[in-house]
Amino acid sequence: PYTAALLASVPEPGRPLPAAGLVAAEQPSPLAPPSGCRFRTRCPLADEQCARQEPPLTPIGEGRAVACHRPLGGSARSGT
Repeated sequence: PYTAALLASVPEPGRPLPAAGLVAAEQPSPLAPPSGCRFRTRCPLADEQCARQEPPLTPIGEGRAVACHRPLGGSARSGT
């Protein structure tokens, strides 16, 4: 979800800029990253599991993987 929101924020000629869906937050410190998922403080779908547990890297196709408890399209396990 975080990557999708970033891609949606890229301007294209002739297209109005949609609301990106990112959560307004300061960037976390690389020296003291947040617990669990490192993107959870800026992700619109983050929940308590995202705060508690770092998502595992899960293959979703040839040469592709995702590390997210709530991937768009349900391509990876939910991490329950």
